[in-house]
Order: sequence, then C-alpha cells, then structure tokens
Amino acid sequence: MQLFPLWMQVDNLMGSLGHHSSFFYS
Repeated sequence: MQLFPLWMQVDNLMGSLGHHSSFFYS
C-alpha cells in the first residue's frame, strides 16, 4: 500500500501548485 501515500503526496504537491492537476488525472 505504498502507492497510496505516494499518490497522496503527489496529489498534495500538485494541489498546492495547481499545475496541470487535471492533466495528471485525465
């Protein structure tokens, strides 16, 4: 279950920056 926290960190980072967040989710 290491991928979950990893993606959470990326999501948090992306959310904070708000940089092409939708692109990653697409």
